[in-house]
Amino acid sequence: MPYAPEQMLRVCVLQHLYDPVDMAAMNAIIDSRAFSAFCGADSRSGIPDGDTIGRFRNILNEHYLQEELFENVR
Repeated sequence: MPYAPEQMLRVCVLQHLYDPVDMAAMNAIIDSRAFSAFCGADSRSGIPDGDTIGRFRNILNEHYLQEELFENVR
């Protein structure tokens, strides 16, 4: 299932703020209604798995986009 770029960026924001690893991020989104609402996931199947989160994060890092996106987020 493809995920919207906005949803994947929201997952990355949560990772940036709370520093969970990819699988922990997925589990945190599953366990927290606030996190799943922030990510726009209305069911467990709407949440990207840890591998998908990691691949997306790696793409951002390869193109130096994660630094740019989060330089002002703390």
